[in-house]
Amino acid sequence: MPKGQRQTRPLTLRWWRWASCALALTVGALFAEPALPADAIAIILSGEDPPYSAVGKAIETYLGENASRHPDIHHLSLPAGVSLPDAIRDETVLVVTVGTRATAWALQHPPGPPVLAVLVPRDTYTRLIDERQVEGSAIYLDQPARRRINLMSLVLPGSQDVALLRHPTNTDRIDHLRGLLESRGYRVHVGDVGPDERLISTLENLLEDSQVLFATPDPAIYNRDTIKPILLTAYRYQIPIIGFSRAYVRAGALAATYSTTAQIGLQAGEWIDAFLNDGDLPPPGYPRYFSVSLNRQVARALGLDLPPEHQLLQALERMEETPP
Repeated sequence: MPKGQRQTRPLTLRWWRWASCALALTVGALFAEPALPADAIAIILSGEDPPYSAVGKAIETYLGENASRHPDIHHLSLPAGVSLPDAIRDETVLVVTVGTRATAWALQHPPGPPVLAVLVPRDTYTRLIDERQVEGSAIYLDQPARRRINLMSLVLPGSQDVALLRHPTNTDRIDHLRGLLESRGYRVHVGDVGPDERLISTLENLLEDSQVLFATPDPAIYNRDTIKPILLTAYRYQIPIIGFSRAYVRAGALAATYSTTAQIGLQAGEWIDAFLNDGDLPPPGYPRYFSVSLNRQVARALGLDLPPEHQLLQALERMEETPP
């Protein structure tokens, strides 16, 4: 066979192989299903304040680094200037609201994607969700009562007489808390505060028979106007206060558990990842991850020697591993 023909055949084979591959790819592309858009979640902040932004950032960081699926994330801060249906994309499968304002705003427009609310007090979320039957869940701002009682048992092991202030708008919560305390062997003294009862005089009478004041996140009693007189009165009676936030400890309470924005964002990220995989959200609940705050200046003034915060945290975590 002439030399020129021996060179032509390989070229022809290579051309047919290339053409066959190209045809197969073209036919496959014609009959392949179109790519589906990635799931999207909307993170709606109650404003530009650092706590809201920090939680939103923590959620996004978790989903970007640890999630098994990576959704498209779009952000919105109030005031939005638009309604929720206009603010979210068609492929949005979950709305995450950070703070009370964002949650109330998002729940105005059912039906729609499920709503996961974070940084919202339990009582506020319950009221909002009862008014509008919306699918969703929440990670409360509050710390669970059992965790706070456990902390009190660790920092004040000899105190058995516990004072509670009760407002007419919060009787159910206080009555439930009283039951929890009594089930742990505490003697509970309740002082009722209402329109006709003066807060400080009620507190003074209450502290006469008490060893510790167990503060509750009730804005009708514990607010900016009352925080200083309550703290000063308790200090005058040499009664420690178990607070409900890090800010209250900084102001003068003895101790509290709290959850950082990073811890809230971590838990929210875990819930979102699970939702993207199985379509379900856990029921509303308290923060899983938490820290301990102590006011050592107050402890010294009361003659108390407190363990390090990390030891208290480890003890609390062990206590939570044991069913009540």
